This record gives sequence, C-alpha cells and structure tokens, in this order.
Amino acid sequence: MLKFKLLLWMLQKLLNRAIRRNPDAAAHVAGKDLVFQIRTVDGTGRFYHVANGRVASTAGIHPGPAFTLTFADASTGFRILSARDGKSAFLQALPGKELVISGDFVAVMWFQALTDFLNAAKPAQDRRVRGRNRSVSPPVIQEPARLLEDAPAGRGGRRQTFRGV
Repeated sequence: MLKFKLLLWMLQKLLNRAIRRNPDAAAHVAGKDLVFQIRTVDGTGRFYHVANGRVASTAGIHPGPAFTLTFADASTGFRILSARDGKSAFLQALPGKELVISGDFVAVMWFQALTDFLNAAKPAQDRRVRGRNRSVSPPVIQEPARLLEDAPAGRGGRRQTFRGV
C-alpha cells in the first residue's frame, strides 16, 4: 500500500513539472478547474485539483470529483499505474473490475491527454539519458516506477528493489 500512496503523491509532482517544462502541457491545463481522484475500493486514495494552471493533491477521498479511478486494491493500482504498457494494462483491468472508472468520461479523456505529457520527449537542450530505455510509455506514470525500481541501498547496504507487487 505504501508504494501506491507514494505513486499517487508523486503524480502531482510530475504533473506540475510537466506543466512547468512543456508549454503544450501548460496550455492543456490553462483555464481548467477540475477535481478528480484515484483510490482503492477500501478508501485509500488521493484527490487532485487542477486550477490556475497547477495541480494540487490531498490525501483522502473527495465528496464530489468529476471522475474517479477506483482500483480493487493498492497492489493492483500500483501494478496498473506503473505498467510499461499502461494502456493495455488499463484496458485489461476494466472487464475484470480491477479498475472502475466513474464520472465524466470527457474529463477522463482530458486527464489521459494530460498524462501523455509525463512521457513526452524533453526539448533537445534538456535531454538526459537515465535508467533503462522503455519503448512503450504507460498512460499515467513511467518515471515514479523507475524511481522506485532504482531505490538506494537500505539498511545493511542491501539494494532495495520494488519490482514486484
């Protein structure tokens, strides 16, 4: 559950970074006022408020979001949100009720377009090669999963990895 919570917290940071660095992402959120949430069935989750060209997030459940992505449990949410082929993972999760999307589907599509900016190529002057090359980018979160996989050594000098859920 901790990995899922960390992933949700990092999403807000990554979205704001994409908005700062990419003028197209900034234009995409300009003038938008929207609340959405990502949660589990048992109530673990976070809601995000897009307003004034920024994304803010708060732990907990919002009483009236525009849309909600509800995962069966935290490990399923982490697996789907950090999958290499995220679009496929999302589509496979829907029929089995591992993921339930409720609310305004136009807003969901808007959010999907926003997450595409997370994996967009950086401008040529800011390009850095880090981590392993991922040829298929997921719809939501690629970089947090890489950060979790490349975690520093823990107690006793052993490298901590979070590859499996």
